[in-house]
Amino acid sequence: MQEIMADILAAEEEAEKIVKQAQEKASQLKTSVENEASERLKKAKEDAQKLIHEKTGQARSETEKEFHEAVEKAEEENRMFLEKNSEKVDKIIEDIVKLIITPEYDRE
Repeated sequence: MQEIMADILAAEEEAEKIVKQAQEKASQLKTSVENEASERLKKAKEDAQKLIHEKTGQARSETEKEFHEAVEKAEEENRMFLEKNSEKVDKIIEDIVKLIITPEYDRE
């Protein structure tokens, strides 16, 4: 009977040892998984930040390009308008100058 009790106690101790090892292994696995998840999340955030930075830079460059193209187009349209209407512009300038330099009593 004592031998059976000793076997039972030994089996219980062995079972406790196995359970303790399993708990330690589970704890290690949990820590490992948490660390891996944390690293993946950190990398995903870094990748997202890098992508946002790249896309923002591209958008800024594209906007600057479009702005400069619009300015060039406006300047070209202005130049063409002045060329097309140069006689009218010159006439208006002459009239303004005459108006400024002619005394009021000599005006028609």
